[in-house]
Amino acid sequence: MAVVTMDGPNVRIEMATEREIVRDNKTQRVPTKTVDPGGELIYTIKLINDGSTVATNVTVNNPVPKGTSYVLGSASGKGSHAEVSLDSGATFKAEDQAAGLSPERVTDVRWLVDNMPAGSTRRLEFKVRAHIGDEPVSTRAWTAFYLWLLAIFSR
Repeated sequence: MAVVTMDGPNVRIEMATEREIVRDNKTQRVPTKTVDPGGELIYTIKLINDGSTVATNVTVNNPVPKGTSYVLGSASGKGSHAEVSLDSGATFKAEDQAAGLSPERVTDVRWLVDNMPAGSTRRLEFKVRAHIGDEPVSTRAWTAFYLWLLAIFSR
């Protein structure tokens, strides 16, 4: 479940789950609801400042979904700084400072987002790989949490 905190309630979110496919020798992203074992999913969180003021202290925490492992180096987002947690979100560090870092040990990803002027957007994303030997990974839980977040931020 992604958790977004900020000063001021003027940022809304949109979330997507995609996978990459190659079509006509070009890699493109397509929406998906499941991924087969060994496959990768891309989780994208789009932040939109619909308010009339600057959004400050925006932080996004997102656990790595069950049945998957974080793809090292995949957390990104222009105008933000990504960190990972190895202890279920109790502490976070930049990947290059996290001792004992391995894909299986990453439990959460967090972004510290720069101030967002009114009307601005930020796109945050990370990749996971579905565990081999497991059932296909469903994105239903992530989608349900997205709908819950929409309800909170539309108040």
